[in-house]
Amino acid sequence: MPGILSHNFAFDSFTVNGTKLNEVGINALIASEFGVAVSMVSGDDVLIRETRAILGNDFVGVTTKYAVGRMAAITFSPAKVRRMLQDSAVVAVRRARGGGFRPYRLQKPYRVEFALRRSYPDLVVQGVDSLHWQGLEKRGDRSYRLVTSDARVMGYLLDAIERVVLR
Repeated sequence: MPGILSHNFAFDSFTVNGTKLNEVGINALIASEFGVAVSMVSGDDVLIRETRAILGNDFVGVTTKYAVGRMAAITFSPAKVRRMLQDSAVVAVRRARGGGFRPYRLQKPYRVEFALRRSYPDLVVQGVDSLHWQGLEKRGDRSYRLVTSDARVMGYLLDAIERVVLR
Protein backbone atom coordinates (compact mmCIF):
# COMPACT_ATOMS: atom_id res chain seq x y z
CA MET A 1 0.00 0.00 0.00
CA PRO A 2 1.34 3.44 -0.83
CA GLY A 3 1.18 6.29 1.63
CA ILE A 4 2.33 6.77 5.17
CA LEU A 5 1.65 3.55 7.13
CA SER A 6 -0.97 2.74 4.45
CA HIS A 7 -4.64 3.36 4.97
CA ASN A 8 -6.11 -0.10 5.07
CA PHE A 9 -6.02 -1.49 8.59
CA ALA A 10 -4.50 -4.98 8.49
CA PHE A 11 -5.20 -5.82 4.86
CA ASP A 12 -3.47 -6.02 1.50
CA SER A 13 -6.91 -5.73 -0.08
CA PHE A 14 -10.37 -4.92 1.23
CA THR A 15 -13.52 -4.69 -0.89
CA VAL A 16 -17.23 -4.42 -0.25
CA ASN A 17 -19.42 -5.47 -3.17
CA GLY A 18 -16.31 -5.27 -5.34
CA THR A 19 -15.54 -1.67 -4.35
CA LYS A 20 -12.06 -1.16 -2.91
CA LEU A 21 -12.29 0.63 0.44
CA ASN A 22 -9.61 2.25 2.57
CA GLU A 23 -10.03 3.02 6.29
CA VAL A 24 -12.08 6.14 5.56
CA GLY A 25 -14.37 4.26 3.17
CA ILE A 26 -14.87 1.47 5.69
CA ASN A 27 -15.68 3.93 8.46
CA ALA A 28 -17.91 5.95 6.12
CA LEU A 29 -19.94 2.83 5.36
CA ILE A 30 -20.28 2.01 9.06
CA ALA A 31 -21.23 5.64 9.86
CA SER A 32 -23.90 5.51 7.16
CA GLU A 33 -25.73 2.88 9.23
CA PHE A 34 -26.35 5.74 11.69
CA GLY A 35 -27.19 8.27 8.95
CA VAL A 36 -23.82 10.01 9.41
CA ALA A 37 -21.77 11.37 6.51
CA VAL A 38 -18.03 11.99 6.36
CA SER A 39 -17.48 15.74 6.19
CA MET A 40 -13.71 16.16 6.49
CA VAL A 41 -10.68 13.94 5.93
CA SER A 42 -7.09 14.88 6.72
CA GLY A 43 -3.90 13.00 6.03
CA ASP A 44 -1.30 12.44 3.37
CA ASP A 45 -1.91 13.05 -0.31
CA VAL A 46 -2.37 9.33 -0.97
CA LEU A 47 -5.18 9.06 1.60
CA ILE A 48 -6.99 12.06 0.14
CA ARG A 49 -6.63 10.68 -3.41
CA GLU A 50 -7.83 7.19 -2.35
CA THR A 51 -10.78 8.67 -0.48
CA ARG A 52 -11.79 10.84 -3.45
CA ALA A 53 -11.90 7.63 -5.53
CA ILE A 54 -14.40 6.23 -3.00
CA LEU A 55 -16.45 9.23 -1.84
CA GLY A 56 -15.95 11.57 -4.79
CA ASN A 57 -15.83 15.22 -3.78
CA ASP A 58 -18.38 14.75 -1.02
CA PHE A 59 -15.98 15.79 1.76
CA VAL A 60 -13.48 18.51 2.59
CA GLY A 61 -9.98 17.08 2.08
CA VAL A 62 -6.95 18.43 3.91
CA THR A 63 -3.55 17.26 2.67
CA THR A 64 -1.29 17.62 5.69
CA LYS A 65 1.75 15.93 4.16
CA TYR A 66 3.01 14.36 0.94
CA ALA A 67 4.03 10.71 1.06
CA VAL A 68 7.43 9.85 -0.39
CA GLY A 69 7.32 6.28 0.93
CA ARG A 70 5.61 4.10 3.50
CA MET A 71 7.58 5.65 6.35
CA ALA A 72 8.53 9.09 5.01
CA ALA A 73 6.77 12.30 4.04
CA ILE A 74 7.27 15.92 3.22
CA THR A 75 5.37 17.68 5.98
CA PHE A 76 4.15 21.16 6.77
CA SER A 77 4.93 22.86 10.06
CA PRO A 78 2.59 22.03 12.96
CA ALA A 79 1.38 25.65 13.00
CA LYS A 80 0.45 25.52 9.28
CA VAL A 81 -1.31 22.16 9.68
CA ARG A 82 -3.32 23.50 12.64
CA ARG A 83 -4.38 26.49 10.52
CA MET A 84 -5.28 24.25 7.57
CA LEU A 85 -7.34 21.95 9.80
CA GLN A 86 -9.07 24.84 11.53
CA ASP A 87 -9.95 26.60 8.27
CA SER A 88 -11.14 23.37 6.67
CA ALA A 89 -13.25 22.45 9.71
CA VAL A 90 -15.07 25.78 9.38
CA VAL A 91 -15.85 24.98 5.74
CA ALA A 92 -16.91 21.40 6.57
CA VAL A 93 -19.22 22.49 9.39
CA ARG A 94 -20.79 25.17 7.19
CA ARG A 95 -21.42 22.63 4.43
CA ALA A 96 -22.73 20.03 6.91
CA ARG A 97 -25.19 22.51 8.41
CA GLY A 98 -26.45 23.20 4.91
CA GLY A 99 -26.93 19.48 4.21
CA GLY A 100 -23.92 19.41 1.91
CA PHE A 101 -22.82 15.83 2.67
CA ARG A 102 -24.55 12.50 2.11
CA PRO A 103 -23.89 9.24 3.96
CA TYR A 104 -21.84 6.79 1.90
CA ARG A 105 -24.04 3.89 0.87
CA LEU A 106 -23.51 0.58 -0.85
CA GLN A 107 -26.18 -1.95 -1.73
CA LYS A 108 -27.02 -4.59 0.88
CA PRO A 109 -26.14 -7.29 1.60
CA TYR A 110 -22.48 -6.35 1.84
CA ARG A 111 -20.08 -8.87 0.32
CA VAL A 112 -16.91 -8.10 2.26
CA GLU A 113 -13.72 -9.66 0.88
CA PHE A 114 -10.27 -9.09 2.29
CA ALA A 115 -6.76 -10.50 2.38
CA LEU A 116 -4.52 -10.18 5.41
CA ARG A 117 -1.16 -8.54 4.78
CA ARG A 118 1.45 -10.87 3.34
CA SER A 119 3.96 -9.41 5.79
CA TYR A 120 2.08 -10.84 8.79
CA PRO A 121 3.41 -14.05 10.30
CA ASP A 122 1.34 -17.22 10.07
CA LEU A 123 0.48 -16.77 13.75
CA VAL A 124 -1.75 -13.81 12.79
CA VAL A 125 -3.53 -15.90 10.15
CA GLN A 126 -4.06 -18.65 12.70
CA GLY A 127 -5.44 -16.08 15.14
CA VAL A 128 -7.95 -14.80 12.59
CA ASP A 129 -8.88 -18.40 11.72
CA SER A 130 -9.57 -19.05 15.42
CA LEU A 131 -12.14 -16.23 15.63
CA HIS A 132 -14.90 -18.52 14.31
CA TRP A 133 -16.86 -15.40 13.36
CA GLN A 134 -20.40 -16.14 12.22
CA GLY A 135 -20.56 -15.84 8.44
CA LEU A 136 -16.78 -15.48 7.98
CA GLU A 137 -15.56 -17.85 5.30
CA LYS A 138 -11.91 -18.55 4.57
CA ARG A 139 -11.35 -18.37 0.81
CA GLY A 140 -7.61 -18.85 0.51
CA ASP A 141 -4.36 -18.83 2.47
CA ARG A 142 -4.94 -15.28 3.76
CA SER A 143 -8.24 -14.32 2.15
CA TYR A 144 -11.72 -14.25 3.65
CA ARG A 145 -15.32 -13.34 2.85
CA LEU A 146 -18.14 -12.12 5.05
CA VAL A 147 -21.69 -11.46 3.88
CA THR A 148 -23.74 -9.20 6.12
CA SER A 149 -26.53 -6.65 5.88
CA ASP A 150 -25.13 -4.65 8.80
CA ALA A 151 -21.93 -2.64 8.34
CA ARG A 152 -21.54 -2.58 12.12
CA VAL A 153 -20.98 -6.35 12.06
CA MET A 154 -18.16 -5.73 9.59
CA GLY A 155 -16.75 -3.12 11.97
CA TYR A 156 -16.90 -5.50 14.92
CA LEU A 157 -15.05 -8.12 12.88
CA LEU A 158 -12.36 -5.57 11.98
CA ASP A 159 -11.97 -4.74 15.68
CA ALA A 160 -11.54 -8.45 16.46
CA ILE A 161 -8.94 -8.82 13.68
CA GLU A 162 -7.04 -5.76 14.93
CA ARG A 163 -6.91 -7.32 18.42
CA VAL A 164 -5.37 -10.45 16.87
CA VAL A 165 -2.83 -8.38 14.95
CA LEU A 166 -1.86 -6.30 17.98
CA ARG A 167 -1.34 -9.27 20.33
